[in-house]
Amino acid sequence: MSYCPFFQTLHDETRPVGNLGRGTHYSVLRAPVWHDEFMNRLERCTFLDFAIIWDEDHDDRVIDAIMVLYISGLLAPVRYIGERKGTLSVLLAPDVVRRWDPETLEQ
Repeated sequence: MSYCPFFQTLHDETRPVGNLGRGTHYSVLRAPVWHDEFMNRLERCTFLDFAIIWDEDHDDRVIDAIMVLYISGLLAPVRYIGERKGTLSVLLAPDVVRRWDPETLEQ
């Protein structure tokens, strides 16, 4: 399934699997980015692979939030994005969390 013309779908589970929660599942998408995980501009684009962790209803409105990050140039440090009961969780690359100051992380 293609969620957005800017992202390539590498793996897609469209329905709940396993016994975690009421059917958690995931997708892996790839996007071209022009910043490294610390938001330093790159001379050439690179590809970012990131996961979406879905809850049982596979609410693809999470793609809208990802698009806002992407078009704002803020997707590069993201590794996982999860949606559960209307709450969006964004997990960043571990080195980013260790290096960035709390104020930058809050933004």
